[in-house]
Amino acid sequence: MSRPQAVRALPGDGVLPGADLVMDRVLDLDAAPDEVWPWLEQLGKQRAGWYLPRVVEVVVPRSRRAARRIESRWHDLQVGDRIPDWGPGAPTF
Repeated sequence: MSRPQAVRALPGDGVLPGADLVMDRVLDLDAAPDEVWPWLEQLGKQRAGWYLPRVVEVVVPRSRRAARRIESRWHDLQVGDRIPDWGPGAPTF
């Protein structure tokens, strides 16, 4: 991530003011936002999982791998919803 990208305001920055942790990522994709968003919206524990590079995913049991298609059951997020994550305690994002 370049310095200008790291310091600029991003959509959604004000949704959770005072968040304990902020992790922004940058990735250039050859696709329109409306093509990418459905894949991002379904991320998470007890949802579509996490998209990993294939070289990493091969060591994950098949039953725990990320979805390979858009699943409508995970497309009901609202602003402020918390999505379960892995780790100690009850982490969310």
